[in-house]
Amino acid sequence: PDLRAQRRINALHVRCTNRDHGCSWAGEFGQRGGHLERCEFGEVDCPFRVHGCEAKVLRKALPEHMGMCDITKRLASGDVALQQELSVRQREASGCFVWVIENFSAKRTVLRSRVFRAQGLQWQLKVVPEGQDTPRVTLHPVDHRKSAKFTLTLFNASPSKNKTVRVQRPNHGGKGTGCAGFIPRGDLAAAGFLSSGCITLGLDIG
Repeated sequence: PDLRAQRRINALHVRCTNRDHGCSWAGEFGQRGGHLERCEFGEVDCPFRVHGCEAKVLRKALPEHMGMCDITKRLASGDVALQQELSVRQREASGCFVWVIENFSAKRTVLRSRVFRAQGLQWQLKVVPEGQDTPRVTLHPVDHRKSAKFTLTLFNASPSKNKTVRVQRPNHGGKGTGCAGFIPRGDLAAAGFLSSGCITLGLDIG
């Protein structure tokens, strides 16, 4: 459709397609896509579907399901690598953005995550490893100039040893904000942060 027609379509008043599950959201058609990405009443697969769990649950019930899932219990039975995966999947189920960086020790150029959505806006994480003993991690706004407080997590093979830092400083003029020293390159393998050459970062905005 032409631009004028598209504007009329986007302005149409609609209800959430998950209303039968209990969602009361109503708004313009153009806003529906963003709502559906985070609608608590949307039906989603268990994150452990690849391990055999075929459950479909409402997004708001996903953390509870993962605490009861048979696959969760099996993964947590003693395998260190799978325990780390469990920790990561649980954080994802709670809305955390997770970025796995493969072959991290060999990286020398700026690394960029995929663009992701949080709180209705688009963001991207960057890691600058070149020439730094302690690489810098920064959060950047995409197509906007908003600032945000956020929490970074560096996942450990032993979940109780995950490293977390809260970044309170807002970004300036749309530029990224982050912290140096969060990823201790020399200590990664010995400290349990490097698994099969990969590190795993998590980010919660807000």
